[in-house]
Amino acid sequence: MSEYKRPRIKKISEIIIDEDAYIENACSKNAKKINDISENIITEFWIDKHYSIRDQHGDDFGKREGIDIKTVEDVVNRSFKILKYFNFKNGKFQFVNFPPKKIRPIRIVLKQIFEENETLNIIAEYNFIELNLYEVTVITALRKENFTLSDGQYGIVFDFDKIKLMFKVRGNEILIDEYIY
Repeated sequence: MSEYKRPRIKKISEIIIDEDAYIENACSKNAKKINDISENIITEFWIDKHYSIRDQHGDDFGKREGIDIKTVEDVVNRSFKILKYFNFKNGKFQFVNFPPKKIRPIRIVLKQIFEENETLNIIAEYNFIELNLYEVTVITALRKENFTLSDGQYGIVFDFDKIKLMFKVRGNEILIDEYIY
């Protein structure tokens, strides 16, 4: 036997990515990405005077604890993205008010559940201003366990491991959809 040594293949430290390759995406097994589109949507955050008074001074039962602007703003900031998700997925879910102004505008309840078995309830109204501009106004907020939706009203519940879309019809709150993260 001869002492022939086979030449070794050198390790390549550089990975080559073929940007022109056709790969699998959500729609096709053979698709090529051309570009990314990024939309700039501005959501202005407003608070109603009613909420401001409840936050700063309370009501007939005293100061409302746990409804500070920072906590409420955090829930509202997370709400717009999930509301768009539920709207796109379900098609018929409407949470934004469009002109002309309605006598009774659409209001939604945002519920944030905390570990201490407390629930922050935020009543908010979303309004279309122009194609890339929306307003969200917090009407009021309170921490209350048994706070219920009104008939015909939607609610978003931010639970520990999921976000639920609720709807109240004929006195019953029903689960429409959920997003598990």
